[in-house]
Amino acid sequence: MGLAQDFEKRLQRVVEGTLAKTFRSGIEPIEMSRKLMREMYDHKLVSVGRVIAPNRFTIGLAAPDFEKFEPIESQLRAELARTLNQYAAQEGWTLLGPIEILLESMPNQTVGTQRIRCETAERPVADSGILISPDGQRIELPDVLSFGRSHDCDVILQDHNCSRHHAEVRKVDEGFEVVDLGSTNGTFINNVQVQRQVLREGDALRLGRTSFRFVTS
Repeated sequence: MGLAQDFEKRLQRVVEGTLAKTFRSGIEPIEMSRKLMREMYDHKLVSVGRVIAPNRFTIGLAAPDFEKFEPIESQLRAELARTLNQYAAQEGWTLLGPIEILLESMPNQTVGTQRIRCETAERPVADSGILISPDGQRIELPDVLSFGRSHDCDVILQDHNCSRHHAEVRKVDEGFEVVDLGSTNGTFINNVQVQRQVLREGDALRLGRTSFRFVTS
């Protein structure tokens, strides 16, 4: 099943019953998700050794369309963000921050149409970083730090839900980037699965069942 179709099935639970009638004409949520993925694809930036995808999106709607989505705006934004996170992870693109989506009422927008703007929004760059383990151990981050069950990893995880070579944290221009190494059970930042993403102050990194908290001091 494609990401857009998966998104539509999840959102059906939100728009069941009388609310679902409002989506029989005009803009469909699945159309939004497809346009956002296209926008992310069209505005990705090819950098040295990686691709950076935009992470902040504004969807401009005509006032009647905006009012139609208001009752489910928070759920819609959350599901759209989830879909874009999955898309970026699937393609192996880097996000410099969490996905942010804003719905905006635009006075001159034609009913039934949408205008999407996107940008790459960065948080302050971390020059140094520390991962704090569940037992309080503080791990100062070097240029590259590897995690997994294998004994050749820098941080050996006694966790059967982790892969032998699960993930790495790498120092990059924007701070410290988490890179999943094709793990079986995935790498998560703040409970969202990622392929590559830059860590920010307070982020929760989860590998298998093992969690760390990222701080800059």
